[in-house]
Amino acid sequence: MSNLHPLKYFVCKPRSNSPTDKHAFASRMAMETDKEFARQIMAWVEHEKELVTWMEGK
Repeated sequence: MSNLHPLKYFVCKPRSNSPTDKHAFASRMAMETDKEFARQIMAWVEHEKELVTWMEGK
């Protein structure tokens, strides 16, 4: 697991309906600028999805 594992909450909002959404812009720039950061977030997302699927019994 990546070093992001200890996080309990993380907000990343790369999409928005508004072209002036500063939070979405900052999320996109962080993920586009730092590919390792983006990889770690995606690994964390996949890990969390596996936990939810396991807990639901699927």
